[in-house]
Amino acid sequence: MCEAFPLLVGTNFGGLEAPIVALQRLGIQPTHVFPSESSRSRRRVIKHNFRPRRLYLDVKTRLTRRMEPVQLYVWGFPCHPF
Repeated sequence: MCEAFPLLVGTNFGGLEAPIVALQRLGIQPTHVFPSESSRSRRRVIKHNFRPRRLYLDVKTRLTRRMEPVQLYVWGFPCHPF
């Protein structure tokens, strides 16, 4: 990917950020603009391994009008046991 045009990525319920890892394995170095993750332990992993610009704690309470725009928005599903 061209350095002048980074791929800006946002994720919701990314868990261990498989979408970011997949892009990296494809040779794309995305700019991780934001994840939304409610799990405390997953937030620590995300901060350490992916260094997003901003990390939202709750997808339901964040102010979307203040969010930085992205080019790729990946939405997973909550990983709660049944």
